[in-house]
Amino acid sequence: MPASESTLVRVERALPKIIEEFGTPCYVYDEQGIMERGEELKRAMRNVRGRFRQYYAVKAWNNPANLRLQRDMGFGFDCSSPYELELAERIGARGKDIMFTSNNSRPEWFDQANRLGAIINLDDVYKNQTLSLAEKRQETICDFGVTLI
Repeated sequence: MPASESTLVRVERALPKIIEEFGTPCYVYDEQGIMERGEELKRAMRNVRGRFRQYYAVKAWNNPANLRLQRDMGFGFDCSSPYELELAERIGARGKDIMFTSNNSRPEWFDQANRLGAIINLDDVYKNQTLSLAEKRQETICDFGVTLI
């Protein structure tokens, strides 16, 4: 997503001081710009029928400060690995805050997602076999999201 004009103005003003203090290269993000874009998305989706919740793809940028921003805007987390589940857990995400969508998943990954109460998104019919192995070690896995194409 391209940066908004207000983001460009803020960053351009701040760059000389940032470069002086931190040198280059350095990674700069615009918290206000991230929040503005998040609010734009929420406004765009407010008329969607039924329940809608944005789940931020943790793999896109897993910086804990960014994840806290996403959480504070009311977004959940789409996790695809044990590490991403752990990051979401560290910032306080639990249950419906987490959607687990992964490829080539091991049964213990489903165990970890289940322990957190995550929504398990089966976007591949063959994942059912892996999930069945995980279920044998768990009493039940009961919350599912299914992607239909």
